[in-house]
Amino acid sequence: MKAANEIIALCFMMAIGVYARKKNFIDDRVEKGLNSLLVNITLPLSIINSFYMTYDKSIVDNCKKLIFYSFIIHVLAFVISKLVFCKTEKKRRSVLVFMTTFSNCAFMGFPVLGSIYGEIGIFYASIYNIFFYIFVWTFGYGLFSTGLTIKESFKNIVKNAALWAVAIGGVIFMTQVTIPDFLLLGVRNVAAITTPLSMIIIGSMLCSSSIKEVLSDWSLYLVSFIRLILVPIIVFLPMKYLGIDPMLIAVPTLIMAMPGAAICPVMAIDNNGDGKYASQCVFITTVLSIVTIPLFVALVG
Repeated sequence: MKAANEIIALCFMMAIGVYARKKNFIDDRVEKGLNSLLVNITLPLSIINSFYMTYDKSIVDNCKKLIFYSFIIHVLAFVISKLVFCKTEKKRRSVLVFMTTFSNCAFMGFPVLGSIYGEIGIFYASIYNIFFYIFVWTFGYGLFSTGLTIKESFKNIVKNAALWAVAIGGVIFMTQVTIPDFLLLGVRNVAAITTPLSMIIIGSMLCSSSIKEVLSDWSLYLVSFIRLILVPIIVFLPMKYLGIDPMLIAVPTLIMAMPGAAICPVMAIDNNGDGKYASQCVFITTVLSIVTIPLFVALVG
């Protein structure tokens, strides 16, 4: 019941974003600013805050396992999607492979896991997503551009604020350093707006797509099925069969059950790819995830 209430609350916040966009409280400029605020400030602080807990060896062991699972899952998703979409037109193929491999962990993954599991959910999601940050700027970016050098890929990775937040949080967790109360309170208060802010942004983004045009393209339903149902099931079933700890099943399953990564259209546009199609993929998977995410929350619960 609690999980259902949390999902409904997230949908309510998303609806506020839709309303704000319709009323022009949020325009393209404001949406871009809110997005930058989320990615560069509130989400990193939310990650750092989740690491402020008592050291526990079992948590460290779980982190090692999650890093391993993340590597295997992302590599398999990338390879399988390349095979599935091998005959698709090149520009669309890049989008479809990216959408299948990378989920919207920042805007939806962290808020959902945080709402259901609290700080430990964000903590484990942060660890799991280490390879997301690495792969999205190597394999992911390479889908749209063949001109990215190793040096440029490395620069994009190290510029990622969330990855730095994981590093800082890791130091705090391992050293158990005491953070001044005023600073901790400030971090927690700013971190607290991450979930509502992300949902409002998503609601605003949904208003910028043509529903009629999206509904007429059958390929969008195919990628939605693969992204929202097939991929998380492929993650869930083997882990369940192997008897892995329920929390370590829930984190990868729910993150991979999220809609397509919102950064996909940006990468496509920057490299003369099909940015419009990428935006439509993000839109349809986000809308349909309102139905599918609760199903996977119930499954892992």
